[in-house]
Amino acid sequence: MRRRSILCGIVLTAGLVPAAPAHAATAGTKATYCSVSVYSVYAGDVAERDGRDEIRIKAGGNLYPGDGFYKKFRTGDTFYGSAFDNAATTVDEDSDARFSLREVKPPAAGGGTNLGSFRVKWKDCKNLQVGAYAYSTTKQVSGKHQTKYDYRVVLKITGKG
Repeated sequence: MRRRSILCGIVLTAGLVPAAPAHAATAGTKATYCSVSVYSVYAGDVAERDGRDEIRIKAGGNLYPGDGFYKKFRTGDTFYGSAFDNAATTVDEDSDARFSLREVKPPAAGGGTNLGSFRVKWKDCKNLQVGAYAYSTTKQVSGKHQTKYDYRVVLKITGKG
């Protein structure tokens, strides 16, 4: 028993386990807004001649990843939120969270071409408790812009207070 409490003390002191926030909401508190972030993007079909699409995500008016970077997708690739600088925005009673998948043409990876847009509404968030999360239904983005493409995007919706 003594070893366990010493080990716990070492782990907490080393910062390996995050401390609880000083002003954490009590359990059961309804969210007053939600953070909506990209959980994953899966490339079902990329028909480019070179076999890859260069993709950025626009969320809340900002492009991700930042600094003109992009992700190179090949058919079957999956990238998670960290690959897009954890692209996120918020939704509340007065505003929706809007996202779009953008294909860019290097070397100038600006805003690119909108391959498809989707949004999360307050109704998708309003029943969450603070700290609770849910995944959106998979958003399909497919079509033909110069070449055929098909992507699946999953968003993570987290209750905030």
